[in-house]
Parts: sequence; C-alpha cells; structure tokens
Amino acid sequence: MQQDNRLKSLKKSLIQRLSGGRFVYRLPDRSSLYLTFDDGPHAEFTPALLDILHHHGIRATFFLVGKNAARHPELVRKLQEHGHTIGLHTHTHKTLDRLSRNEFDREIELNQNAIQEAIQSRPTLLRPPEGRLTLASLLWAAARGLKVIHYTVTSNDWKATSGEEITEQFAKTNIRGGDILSFHDNNPYTIEAIPSVIERYTKAGFHFLPIS
Repeated sequence: MQQDNRLKSLKKSLIQRLSGGRFVYRLPDRSSLYLTFDDGPHAEFTPALLDILHHHGIRATFFLVGKNAARHPELVRKLQEHGHTIGLHTHTHKTLDRLSRNEFDREIELNQNAIQEAIQSRPTLLRPPEGRLTLASLLWAAARGLKVIHYTVTSNDWKATSGEEITEQFAKTNIRGGDILSFHDNNPYTIEAIPSVIERYTKAGFHFLPIS
C-alpha cells in the first residue's frame, strides 16, 4: 500500500511539473497547509464549518457543486465575505473521466454560471470529483483557462463513521508543508474533526492558507 501511494505521489508530481502549472498536487510553501472542502455548500454543515474557520482565523478553499451553489447562493456570498477561495466541482458532481468534451464544457459552464449568479465572479480553479481525471479532461480544462487542483492528502471523511476516525487517520499520516488536504463540508464528522486537525497542525508550526 505504501509503495502504491509513493508511486501515485510521484506520478502526480510529474504531471504537475509537465503541466506548466495547470495541474496542482502540492504547493511550494513549506510552512503552510491548504484546507480544501468539496461538494458544498450545505445548508447545515457549511455555516458550522465557517464558524469554526472564523474562530481560528483560517481561510480555506471551497470547491462548490453548481446545483448546490444555485440552491444556496447566500452561502456562496458568505464564503466570499469570509475571504475563502471559491472553486468549481462541476455542476452535478459528474466525474471528469466519464464526460465527452461537450458534457465537460456544459458541466463547467453551468457550474461557473451558478457561482457567478451569487458573487458576480467566475471561478477558474477546478477540483475533479472523486479526484478522477484524464489527460483529455486536463487539456479541456486548460483550454478554458482553468487550473486543476488535486490534493496531496485525503481525509476519507466521506466514508468515516465518526469525527474521531478522521482525527486518528491524521495522527498516523505524515504531513508536509505544501500539502493540500481534502475534506467535505457536507457531513457532520468533518465538523467534529476539523477543530482537532487545525489545532494539531497549528501546534506543529504550520499556517493555513487558501489556494489562489
């Protein structure tokens, strides 16, 4: 398993170097970590998460599903007001590896439109749903002026059965500066775990930054 993870890390690092900055797997600031949240905004859990981040003085990056942004434009505006970066996560959470070029363009266009309706700005950062991506979809993203943001470490919060399970996973994970940490703001266990994650790495001397 560790060997497989190392190979995946090397592959993503190589793609990042070869992409000319259009694919990002790890960032260069070795004193910082990057919290990212997918699938929102969620009516209950996104506001709770915003309160936690505000309490700790942290700005993060939120990759929004277009249909959820259209359903909760007030939360999209609140994310912007709190200084968080807003990115794309397709309109209906379809994975990029299963889309034709026309389907890809439609998912991105609708995703951008939904967010623009709320904040008068069109995001250009894209997180692939489930982290799934093909060379073709990377090229299509680049053609639209998008930067694809992957992640270095996943919390696996989507399949966790408790907040403690998430925090225990991070206790066993080797975190390095520049790592992009993947969470979801649509489940209660993330809300339970995120204060401990923040406190753990703040005590270790890391800063938390949004992706720009």
